[in-house]
Amino acid sequence: MLWTLDKVVRVMFWGGVSALLATLLSALGVVSCLLAFITLWLLTAASYLYKADMKVSVSGKSVVVTGCDTGFGNTLALHLDKLGFRVFAGCLHAGGEGANHLRREGSSRLHVLQMDVTNQEQLDKAAQEVKHLLPEGEGLWGLVNNAGICTLGPIEWVSMKDFRRDPEVNVFGLIATTKTFLPLIRQGKGRVVSVASVAGRLSCAVMAPYCASKYAVEGFNDALRQEMRQFGVAVCLIEPGNFGAGTLLFTTNDAGDRRVLEGVSEDLKRDYGDAYFKRVEKFLKFFRMSGAKDISPVINAFTEALTQTHPQDRYNPMTLWSYFLMFVNTHLPAAFYDKLTKFYCRVVLVFQRVSEQSLWRMLWTLDKVVRVMFWGGVSALLATLLSALGVVSCLLAFITLWLLTAASYLYTADMKLPVSGKSVVVTGCDTGFGNTLALHLDKLGFRVFACCLHAGGEGANRLRREGSSRLHVLQMDVTNQEQLDKAAQEVKHLLPEGDVVWGLVNNAGLCTLGPVEWMSMESFRKDPEVNVFGLIATTKTFLPLIRQAKGRVVNVASVAGRMSAGFMGPYCVSKYAVEGFSDALRQEMRPFGVDVCILEPGNFANGTFLFATDEMVEREVEGVWSSLSEQVKIDYGQRYCKKVEGFKKNFRRKGAKDITPVINAITEALTQTHPQDRYLPMDLLMYFVAFVSTHLPAWIYDALVRLLAILLLKKDEV
Repeated sequence: MLWTLDKVVRVMFWGGVSALLATLLSALGVVSCLLAFITLWLLTAASYLYKADMKVSVSGKSVVVTGCDTGFGNTLALHLDKLGFRVFAGCLHAGGEGANHLRREGSSRLHVLQMDVTNQEQLDKAAQEVKHLLPEGEGLWGLVNNAGICTLGPIEWVSMKDFRRDPEVNVFGLIATTKTFLPLIRQGKGRVVSVASVAGRLSCAVMAPYCASKYAVEGFNDALRQEMRQFGVAVCLIEPGNFGAGTLLFTTNDAGDRRVLEGVSEDLKRDYGDAYFKRVEKFLKFFRMSGAKDISPVINAFTEALTQTHPQDRYNPMTLWSYFLMFVNTHLPAAFYDKLTKFYCRVVLVFQRVSEQSLWRMLWTLDKVVRVMFWGGVSALLATLLSALGVVSCLLAFITLWLLTAASYLYTADMKLPVSGKSVVVTGCDTGFGNTLALHLDKLGFRVFACCLHAGGEGANRLRREGSSRLHVLQMDVTNQEQLDKAAQEVKHLLPEGDVVWGLVNNAGLCTLGPVEWMSMESFRKDPEVNVFGLIATTKTFLPLIRQAKGRVVNVASVAGRMSAGFMGPYCVSKYAVEGFSDALRQEMRPFGVDVCILEPGNFANGTFLFATDEMVEREVEGVWSSLSEQVKIDYGQRYCKKVEGFKKNFRRKGAKDITPVINAITEALTQTHPQDRYLPMDLLMYFVAFVSTHLPAWIYDALVRLLAILLLKKDEV
């Protein structure tokens, strides 16, 4: 499950409801307050989370996305394409750089359309193209109204022409696009997902033109949701916080700011005063350049709105502070909200200049949620003890202790180091995790040495094409010591004076699957040669530079390094070895101030090229089967061969396509002031199975794996 602030808030809401009910039951003498609270919260939260994690299949589904030239739209179009949707990316400039980027990076399922949402003729033409490209009888599953602009300035300073600009695109363009594609959406009983903003729920000074348009989007969306319910169409609203640094919506409107500021008459300047004029000028510049750089929370919200079986009416990818402000604005008297925004402008903006990454902008992960729940368990035990001693009320003690311990952990977990002057070496950058990570770290400001098995291949060329001047592609086969030594020399040569090699990410790896008795010794040696000995050789080569910087070593293991399963022997052997090596290295490096972190991803086979296609699986299994002795074939039988083939196919098919959790985990391992020893980017079910494997008797784990095989795999493949 993807953990978001939305989900955490809803789980906490059910905690509040459970606390009230538990207090009532305790007062009636029905049951212990703490027992009732924990039971009710577990039941209500589990029910909500189970429902929230139900997904629809993307097969045969098409989505229209507007505003795909840059920002959210451009990133979302490629993301949905990778997930398997047919994507119609509407661009204001179909011949521009953004559109060409989509054509270059997208698959054959991604179609770029010329679409100015304020031009009905272009909308009608785009709708005809969509109908023509849709398979016969297939409706349109999703419409994402993303196109938008932003005008800022004090009300008295902004001209009526500028006041009309935002609604023309953000409101009337959105309405026109919705009306144009709504018949196709109704036919497909699909989704309409519109981008509003936190500025559509709370307004503030100097943002009136933008806020007016986004408040209007809220009103239109609520009406549309009620009208479309009878047709089985879900209407969702995305309310992002400030992602100005991660999009071009704000940063490219300097001309608009100048137009507003230069249009102020001398009389107005005199009335408002020079100090106010300079303050507004400073605010406009800061607002457009501040905000989160990482837009993945918004992309994830779009994705959930399109794929959840039971989508939310509203998604709020924003900081905790914005969430709090929104709550105050919608639930308390206006005087409270006005005082808070005044405080925000005077104090919080100053704080954000000092610390871009704050507690309320924390990346919520399953790791953090599990640790917060762990402190909840510890707090429950201590509260029970204090209550038994008659010191304090059990519920009061529990809530107080949990808030203190959880807040302390979260504050520590969110402390970040600056990336300036830091370099990172990443192995296995041809495809998958490594390729995406190298570009991500480059965007964050790291100097990245991306090591590729084929430095002249497509993956390496993509890095050169899309990376900045800080990203260097190196030829490196981790099993070749000569290439490792040469790469280390290149790193030293390219490292600017004063910079350090802060991190080494051992990502290169491969995966061999199959029954133990079927696999040759050569096959068993294949995975460890890269996953273990290649990792060790790379670590030993770069460790002197890492020690010098007191940096980080991040080793990519796997959940298969914590739990093993049938048909995964060769791969598990190598990943268990990585775990053992990493634990030893962590203890040895601690005196040198070097942190060693282990990454244990779940199954992300659909998001990487680590595993073969179905056709390759069939050929591979057939090749192994034909190499077996006749006696082994008789002992296992042809049905078992089909079972192995089915397992390998399903292993790839059922893997997650979105590798963002893995990228985020590696990023945290490199940037947290106090990194974790292990990061576990995986779904909740995998987390539970790993827990059973490491904490309960083997027979329980084996029974659970067998049960899951029956439930999750096709009958003829069990």
